[in-house]
Amino acid sequence: MYEETPAGGGWVQSAPVSVAGELAGVAVDGSGNLYVTSAVSGDVHKETLQIDGTYIESGLGYGISHPAGVAVDGQGNVYVADPQQGEVYLETLLANATYRQSILASGLAGPEGVALDGGGSVYITSLSSGNVYKERLQTDGTWLETTVDSGLDGPNGIALDEQGNLYVSLERTNTIEMIDVADPPVIDFAKTPVGSTSVDSPEHLIVTNAGNAGLGFVSSLSSGFTFDPATTCPTTTGNSPPLPANGSCDYAIDFVPVVSGPTRGRLGLQYENFAQLFNPLIITKDVELREAGVTSDATRTTVRVLPSGGVDLGTGVLIYVTVTDQSHANVVPEGGGVFFTDSISGKVTALNGGAAVPLVDGKATLNVTPTVSGEHTISAHYGGVDASYAGSTGEAALSVFK
Repeated sequence: MYEETPAGGGWVQSAPVSVAGELAGVAVDGSGNLYVTSAVSGDVHKETLQIDGTYIESGLGYGISHPAGVAVDGQGNVYVADPQQGEVYLETLLANATYRQSILASGLAGPEGVALDGGGSVYITSLSSGNVYKERLQTDGTWLETTVDSGLDGPNGIALDEQGNLYVSLERTNTIEMIDVADPPVIDFAKTPVGSTSVDSPEHLIVTNAGNAGLGFVSSLSSGFTFDPATTCPTTTGNSPPLPANGSCDYAIDFVPVVSGPTRGRLGLQYENFAQLFNPLIITKDVELREAGVTSDATRTTVRVLPSGGVDLGTGVLIYVTVTDQSHANVVPEGGGVFFTDSISGKVTALNGGAAVPLVDGKATLNVTPTVSGEHTISAHYGGVDASYAGSTGEAALSVFK
């Protein structure tokens, strides 16, 4: 197992630990301890970091025939997938530094990857079924299983970003699938004269606590929008009781414009997880509120080609596109598609068979393998979304060597 350490603008490779067998998964906790699975030996190794920078190895778990993905939470509890037995194990760290093993999930078809969110839910990839599962801890200590996504082509590794979106590696296509589970919705209101209440008021936003403990949050609302009396969620900035696990509340919002012209606003929500078993996590989200017919936001499309600096003929490259909202700093464009073209020596070729790549969370990617050497210009055109985001185009150069 190797560690890459940044140094002098580059990277220095070292081997902090050596584990026998075919390494399958690795995780690290807040103290720098490593957790490594070996598919061949059937072991789960804990490499405990010492003051002098070395590691002391110990084993945890028993009867795990083919450990694969591994994850660790803020309390040092370890989660291990066993695709051969179709189970995911929870190794609970006890006060005497030993572990108590239990089965978190069973009957899965080839569970491979394991990841945790800030609320303590466990996400599991099932290589054989093509599904991604979410295991949510209930108040009685059991786990509730739901399917987050299905029909994926060999889901294996999995990771989450700070907003809770999922990124899954697909073994059979060598691609990364992004599963957007965190972006807030957009609420549209009818066109309304100044000082009047829109005919479709109130519009409703249901907030559900999908965690395993009470969820505290505060809210704010832009001018031109008011909370309807039907609201059951907190509408002040202090001392509201947490929303219980599995509980829901309702934001009922009225649109009463105060100025003429298209109106756009935000319902700002700040959540704080009060779970005792996991580190607190604060997430801020803005639900967009807008009047029907509002003009589209200007966008900017940026293109990067990786690796940069040029590639040899026949080498695959990744085209990475980011679309940003130029009208509202806190808005991430969603929806629509990006069309790619490759221009060399005056000849323009549509990439991806001319089909658009969907824009997800402001991003789109495409893998290509150039078949002609020379100086290429890669163009990406974002088509936009009517009444939401205007289209824009970006370019990047690609050198292909013989």
